[in-house]
Amino acid sequence: RTFIISERALLTSRGRENYRTRRRTYHKTKRCDETDEPKLWKMPFFNSGWRSLSSCVEYDLSLRRRLLGDKGVRRLVFLLGRKEYATRHRRGQLRVLNLERQGITRRGAGYLARWLSVDPVKATNDTADLVDVDRMPTAAFRSIFINLEGNPIGLLGVKDLERAVDRARINGIRVVIVGGGSSSDDALAARSGRQHVVKLGPIEYTRKSVEMPPWRLPVPILQKLNAAMRAHHFLRSLTLVVIFCVGAAIGRMTSAITLPYRLAIVRSGQR
Repeated sequence: RTFIISERALLTSRGRENYRTRRRTYHKTKRCDETDEPKLWKMPFFNSGWRSLSSCVEYDLSLRRRLLGDKGVRRLVFLLGRKEYATRHRRGQLRVLNLERQGITRRGAGYLARWLSVDPVKATNDTADLVDVDRMPTAAFRSIFINLEGNPIGLLGVKDLERAVDRARINGIRVVIVGGGSSSDDALAARSGRQHVVKLGPIEYTRKSVEMPPWRLPVPILQKLNAAMRAHHFLRSLTLVVIFCVGAAIGRMTSAITLPYRLAIVRSGQR
């Protein structure tokens, strides 16, 4: 069953509530959103907030009324990186984390990178029979997808996440992160209709938006090869020569093969 929901319906509280109800009713796995996020006053003293998120398979925060920001990412990483996940009684189940258009900068990307690159805890008497992947203090499953589109992370933030993805792969967790696109330079001002204007004599500069090309981690192999070929013209020429030689060799080998059929062009007047 497919539901078509317009963006205008999601702006109202009633429309957002209907959207959550449909997701919870017609899907068997638990999909969480900002309504499942624990209160700030519960985090330092109670574990109820953490336990409500420990069974989430998909955590969608893209519909928050207030942007999550870097501080919110730090609070989220604190909840999703507890040591209780490194025991046999509770394992990480999170497969999808949607943080689209939440005003996350390089600092927030650093918090996510620190969470992804965590090492397994030391084995104790209770966890001596567990492998390293099961002793990871993280709510992430063995494969997790993170959406960071529309966040001004920058190239340095992407580099931090790239190192974290490689570290997580070594520890046994496959991580895929996508990002890029358009993001507001000043999210709060853009949402309220006010933008920061800088005047330097006759020049007037308005901070409107930041454009970043789409990116994906880990970087696909074809993209790496294209980048290497653009950087080195010799590799491009060598690739063309190799492709020509392989094609000539295949054509030479197939020319001596007698096919069991023959192709011919027959005109409509002939029988």
